Amino acid sequence: MRHQLLYADAASRPERPSTRPPLRGVAPAELSWLRTRFKGEIVLPADAAYATAREGFNPRYDPHPAAVLSPHDAADLRIALALVQRTGLPVAVRGGGHSLTGRSNTDGIVIDMVHFQSIAIDGTTATVGAGCRQGPLRQALQEKHLHLPMGDSGQVAIGGFMQGGGYGHTARCFGMNSDHVTAVTVMLADGRIVHADARRNADLFWATRGGAGGGFGVLLEITYRFHAAPRLAYDSLVWRAQTDAERASAAAVIAMVERDFTGTGAPGTSVEMLLTFGAPGHEGPWLFLNAAHLGNARGLTHALAPLVAAAPPFAGYDEAWNGHHDATHALSRQARYLNRSPGLDGWRALVEVVATGAAHRATLYLHPHGDAIDAVPREASAFIHRTASCLVAQDVFWPAAEAGDDALALQRRWAGLVRPYSAGRVYQNFPNDELADYREAYWGEAFPALLAVRRKYDPVFFFAGKQDVSPHPDRGEPPALWPPHVADALARPIMA
Repeated sequence: MRHQLLYADAASRPERPSTRPPLRGVAPAELSWLRTRFKGEIVLPADAAYATAREGFNPRYDPHPAAVLSPHDAADLRIALALVQRTGLPVAVRGGGHSLTGRSNTDGIVIDMVHFQSIAIDGTTATVGAGCRQGPLRQALQEKHLHLPMGDSGQVAIGGFMQGGGYGHTARCFGMNSDHVTAVTVMLADGRIVHADARRNADLFWATRGGAGGGFGVLLEITYRFHAAPRLAYDSLVWRAQTDAERASAAAVIAMVERDFTGTGAPGTSVEMLLTFGAPGHEGPWLFLNAAHLGNARGLTHALAPLVAAAPPFAGYDEAWNGHHDATHALSRQARYLNRSPGLDGWRALVEVVATGAAHRATLYLHPHGDAIDAVPREASAFIHRTASCLVAQDVFWPAAEAGDDALALQRRWAGLVRPYSAGRVYQNFPNDELADYREAYWGEAFPALLAVRRKYDPVFFFAGKQDVSPHPDRGEPPALWPPHVADALARPIMA
C-alpha cells in the first residue's frame, strides 16, 4: 500500500530553529573521553548538522538531544553506551527514526543505528543489520527471487519495524515480518553481546518479536528465513467520497472488504484501504483500495469483481494513493484491532468522521488480518494480535506550531465510535500517547512475561523510555506464567 506518501521523510523537512537548549550538555571531559575512542559521527547542539540530526519523523515532538552519536560498529556502540553511563543522561536508540510518538529521540543521548545496514543472504536465509532500510532489503531479496512481508516505506528501518510485529501487505498470505525471524543479536546495557533463538536465550527471542519499546538491549542483527518470491498481481481502485451518497457508497465498499477479505478463510487477496483527501485538483475525500493477489491478474480481477459491481470505481483520478502531506505538520494516529464488525451503519459513522476532518487532513485505514497471521500460535512471540479480523487506524494532521486541540478532539471522537467493535488492542508499531493502559493495549496477557524478560536483561532499566515495558505504577507485578516456554527460559542464566 502506498499511502506512506502521506508523510515525507524527515530529511526533506525544512529545518526549523531550536527553540530551547538541551536539558544538559555533555561535559568537556566526557567529550574528550568520547573523541579519543569513538570512530563514528558525533553531532552536538553547536554543530551545523544538529538541526537535521535532532529532527524526528513527527514534528509534533521537539527533541533537543545533548548529543547524537552514530556508531560505525559494535565496538563504537559499546563506547556510546559507556558514555550514557558516565553522563547519567537518558538514551534513545534510533533505527530509521520513524516513531509516530517520538520514541526515536530524547533530550539526552541519541544513538543512531544508521551504519548497521548490512545484508548477507545465504540461500533462503539472511542476516540483516537492524538499521537496514526496507527499500534496499526489498531490492536485495528481489534480485534473489525471495520474499519477506515488509512495510510500505523504503526508508523505515527493519529493526524497529520487526520488533513491533511488522505488518506488510502480504502478511495475510505469509505472516508477520517477525514470524520469519529465526535469531537475533542484541547488545545489553553493559556491552555484552548475546544471541537469541528458539533454544538459546529463548525468553529474549520471544520478547524481541513484538515487545516494541521493551528496552531489553540494542538490536544489532536479525536472521530471517524467506519465501521463494510468489507470483503476485497488483491493482488499485479509487472511489469518490465527496457527497452524502458517495460516502454511503464508500462505506458499503469498506463493509464488503471487511466481510469478504479479512479474517481466516478469506481469499488469497490482500486488500488494504485508505480514505483520505486527495492531491491538488482532487480535493475532498477519496477512497483508495490497493490489492495484492497470490496468482495472476485474471484471478485478481475475479476477486475484485463483486466490489466493482457494487460500486463502480472512479476512472478519472490520475494519481492513485495521493495525499502528499506537508511534512511541517504534526500528526497523531489512533489504531484498534477489530474483533466485532461495525456493520454498514458503523462504517458510515467512521467514514463521516473522516469526511468532516478536511481541516485536519483526516484519514482512515483498513489493514486485513487472518489466515497466515492467525496460523502462528499466540504464545510464539510477544505479538499476540492473532485473532483480529482487521486493523483500523485514523490519522489527523495540524501545523506543528499549533497545539492541535481540534484535530485531537476529532480523533478522540473517532476512537469513541470504534470502541464498541474492539477489545482495545493496538498494533505496537502504531503507538499513541493517549492510551489509558498501553501495556494492556499492546501486549495484553504477554505483559508479565515481557516485564520479567526486561528485569533479567536490563535489570537497572538503562533503556527506560516512553511506553516501555516497565511496572505499572498502580499495580503489583503478577508472576510470568505464560507462555510456559518463556517462564522456563526465564529461570535459566543469560547465555553469551
